[in-house]
Amino acid sequence: MNKNKIITFFLVLFTILFFLGITVFAIIISRGGLITKEGIVETSVIRVDVEPNVDFTVYVDGQIVKLQDDRINQLEKGTYNIVIEADNYARWEKNVSVTPGIVSTVNVKLYPSTYSLEQVTQTNIDRAYFSADGQYAYYVVSKAKESSANGIWRLKLTTGAFIFGNQNPEPEKLVNVGPLLSPIIAENNYDIAFSDDNSRFLLQNHEDGSNYVFSATEFNSEAEYEINALLGINPDKIYWFTNGDSLIIEDNELLFEYQLNNNQKTIIILDVNETTTYAIADNLVYFTNDSGALMSYSSGTPQLVSTSNKIIPNTIEEIIPSMHDSDKLIFKTAESYYFVDIDSEYFNQITDSSFELVEFSPDGNSAIFTKENIAYTFNIKEIIATNSFESKFASTHIELNKNDRISFSPQSANLVYYDSELGTILFTDTEGDNVVVALTDLVNANLAYSVNSSGDKFYITLEDELESPESTINTNLYRIDLEAQN
Repeated sequence: MNKNKIITFFLVLFTILFFLGITVFAIIISRGGLITKEGIVETSVIRVDVEPNVDFTVYVDGQIVKLQDDRINQLEKGTYNIVIEADNYARWEKNVSVTPGIVSTVNVKLYPSTYSLEQVTQTNIDRAYFSADGQYAYYVVSKAKESSANGIWRLKLTTGAFIFGNQNPEPEKLVNVGPLLSPIIAENNYDIAFSDDNSRFLLQNHEDGSNYVFSATEFNSEAEYEINALLGINPDKIYWFTNGDSLIIEDNELLFEYQLNNNQKTIIILDVNETTTYAIADNLVYFTNDSGALMSYSSGTPQLVSTSNKIIPNTIEEIIPSMHDSDKLIFKTAESYYFVDIDSEYFNQITDSSFELVEFSPDGNSAIFTKENIAYTFNIKEIIATNSFESKFASTHIELNKNDRISFSPQSANLVYYDSELGTILFTDTEGDNVVVALTDLVNANLAYSVNSSGDKFYITLEDELESPESTINTNLYRIDLEAQN
């Protein structure tokens, strides 16, 4: 080997080692490592993710800290008091425990310190529904002053990114209250279910068991499908499946998929009985077979869910899937609740079955439980650096009375709590902390409400203030802005 080749070899080797060293250094720093004279000291990092995008100040144990790339760096193992303050927003505070070498993410949702109501509709709403993703409000009107206003309406709750100025979408009428709908709405014994993609809605008349499908994207002069007439039966239960393309039908111990575009029927379960457990997660049906094995169906043939045996309880009484991640499930058995991540084959006992599950968050990372009128939350997160999960089950100290309601926002980031005795709407984080009172003096027992899909507005049905004692009480849709106005 001549001299030039030797020099070239060592130059290439040095370059490789140099960049390898930089990579290792970057990994150490990104995970909180601190290089000192004594060597590498492993510290922790807290990443702070704040919504909305406003200027804010961070305090750690009472001291102002400047973030570096949204991070609080070089923290020793322990628990720190984190405070976030921003002009015109309520103060946010949380005690955060950190572990050396692990980046802990703190998701902060700030809410305005004051709110003002804005009326959105000028009609008289019988019932209102909100899509699960917070994109739309749907409402039924049958007693409007002008008969042309009677019908089922849809209102988009978010403004497109390319719409300039203060332009809010206008309500769209989907169907008139004509000969078909008038008696159904008058009996007031019906339900409306919307497909996950908001392309269609199903009107279920519980008086005679009839079922009608309408388009949710354009005006309907009549029902798009009369399900009972097409099937020749009055189904026991109906669910949307694969967005708005098909339905899951349960009838007389038979569970099958019915595709609307071609009338094709595919059997899923031949014998639905007291021991059968099934649940629908967007484009999947989970169910247990006669031997207790977990099966899944997705527009074809039922298949055995491929998991290790350790994550399947012996007897599943109930399956609860998350809305946005069909791999994340909650199982209920006679003894306990379990969290299951099918994809990673992770299995974790949440709590015992003396608790009652209220809601599984849309993202599948949190759940609300109650016991003896107290709300509890379960939160779980994946630690990528250690290929593990970290979970927490704790009381929120929120006491729920008979008519109280508590639920997740569509983003799964916060809880919305309606206190029926005090007549208030409150927002909290997913552990029940950082309580913010948004509305007070609410008296309507049939409140419908939701945060919109972008998380910047809150919509609610309220009774209008009477202009005079002789005035008719109307119900309309109102909103409050969840981003402070300068």
